[in-house]
Amino acid sequence: MKVEYTIGNHKIGTDTMIINMGSANECPSKALGLCDIADKCYCIKAERQYPNVLKFRNKQAEVWSTLDAFTIAGSIQDRFNRSKGLKYVRFNESGDFYGQDCVEKLKEIARWTPNVHYYTYTHRSDLQFDNLPDNLVINGSGFMIDNNFSHKHKESNDGVCVGDCSICNLCKVKGNKKIYVAMH
Repeated sequence: MKVEYTIGNHKIGTDTMIINMGSANECPSKALGLCDIADKCYCIKAERQYPNVLKFRNKQAEVWSTLDAFTIAGSIQDRFNRSKGLKYVRFNESGDFYGQDCVEKLKEIARWTPNVHYYTYTHRSDLQFDNLPDNLVINGSGFMIDNNFSHKHKESNDGVCVGDCSICNLCKVKGNKKIYVAMH
């Protein structure tokens, strides 16, 4: 079994590797009622529109739950060593942390690869995000972790999402910022 990933998309750009813990279809935040945009989730649209997307994300979920942090970190580092254009790893373009064990696993992956910059978003306000490595940025959706990424903070003075991650790093760096994003 190998780590399944994609490199970029039209919004994120080609400097970012994308790894999902699961699909939007099986999103734990939605199941727990923690996602305030579950009925408008752009991630699930691709899974409905393109059957191969759901199959791929389900395979990623299997890999995430089966492989240990050291093996995943090694695979990520190997890919970064072979590609000078990669700068970031985004976890969970779809889905969210299944539980505290996933948070701890991601922290361990980041610690094993200190030269790789990771970022993600979460609606899981019920989990603990303490002692995060410097190379891991977790954006809370509607609450502060490293940044607060929300559809409800239009009054934010800290930042407004431009909708093109290839030209912006607002969410990719720690800053205790409130970042407003319009609905997709």
